[in-house]
Amino acid sequence: MTRILCFAALSTLALTGCNVTGDEPGPDAPSLIPTMAPAPFEHTEVASRTAIPLPMQSPAVGVTVDPDTGAQYVLDASNGMFLVTESGLEEVASWQQLVPIDGWDRRPYTDAVAVGGGKFAVTVESDGLLFDLETKTTTQHFCYEPGFMETGGDWIETYQLTNSVSYNPITDQIVAQPQTFGDGPLIASIGLWDREIGGQPTAWFDLPWADFSAGGIVMDSEDRILMGRGALLFQMKLGQDGEPTPMMDLAEFGVIDIAGLALAPNGNLVVLNDGPTDELVEIANWKPELTL
Repeated sequence: MTRILCFAALSTLALTGCNVTGDEPGPDAPSLIPTMAPAPFEHTEVASRTAIPLPMQSPAVGVTVDPDTGAQYVLDASNGMFLVTESGLEEVASWQQLVPIDGWDRRPYTDAVAVGGGKFAVTVESDGLLFDLETKTTTQHFCYEPGFMETGGDWIETYQLTNSVSYNPITDQIVAQPQTFGDGPLIASIGLWDREIGGQPTAWFDLPWADFSAGGIVMDSEDRILMGRGALLFQMKLGQDGEPTPMMDLAEFGVIDIAGLALAPNGNLVVLNDGPTDELVEIANWKPELTL
């Protein structure tokens, strides 16, 4: 297979500055990931709740809303992608159709996002694919494979995994939040890619927590990113490396673990809730009263 050569602009990671060994953090170690967030606003409410039983009991790992049609889709980690209908789920891409035409089976799939024109970006380990709904074919489109990076004076082989990918129609960019792994999590980042060109990232922002992995991600403006981790919704403004801040705790709405995020055409936040039963929770009036 012909692979896109892609080496993200990763920062040099000094192991002394990151708690990757399980020891107590030193004075220069990053802060701990927040585990608490403000309660939802008084006017925030659940607009709908939809159970999404998937075949073969595979986990649902992503939700996306087509920017052209408003249709909702969910991604199964092993079995493909499904359209959410009033009567249930309708398969639109089998797992075989999500295998690149010049590649190999890269399952599990980790997330998907509709990028317009009947196309979907789908993530697997260290790679981003592009599925065409009309032709039912998939090609390799973008990647975030770091190859080797220096840690503590040594060069080690690494790989990256993202559980969240999204599309910003304002800037026409794909956005993802990958983690870089060696013997453990080394660094967590946010990457941006040109939607049309794909290939290498156009921007790269490091996060302060190596073990931060968002289950879902969306952009609701030109530069504001929203990420879900556990039941918490984090927000972050792009432009420089920074620390995502807790924005809202969705546990009040029965959200246990955010496995995907999307924005509906009416502005509602669509949450893929990984609970006792996978479900889509559509939340209305969630916007904050103030901006970053």
